[in-house]
Amino acid sequence: QIREDLQSEMELRGGFKNYRKIISETKAPAIPFIGSYLSILRFIEENPDKIENGLINFPKYELVSKILNEIQYFKRSVYDFEENKKIQTFFDSLTPVSEDELYEKSIIREPVNSGALVAS
Repeated sequence: QIREDLQSEMELRGGFKNYRKIISETKAPAIPFIGSYLSILRFIEENPDKIENGLINFPKYELVSKILNEIQYFKRSVYDFEENKKIQTFFDSLTPVSEDELYEKSIIREPVNSGALVAS
């Protein structure tokens, strides 16, 4: 049941719509999933910088600003975690993955022109 709930909350279709609703109602401190923000920013970036008559596409930049402000909200929070040696040892033991490998995995999970992302 937990897995199904998480899959529903992290659904890519609709630009992480369910997740964005949850995180918008979350009070800091919290650690948001940065991948959702990067996907939304990538989608927004696909829109033109300028619109009719060479005017600046202000709605595009308003969306970018909204996303960056949300990230800043969580970044400004104080995170008072207690040190946990087991978790620290686990992370220290992980083998780093190259950017190319991560990119390939992300393309499999979220194809570039899948139409899955919609900013709102």
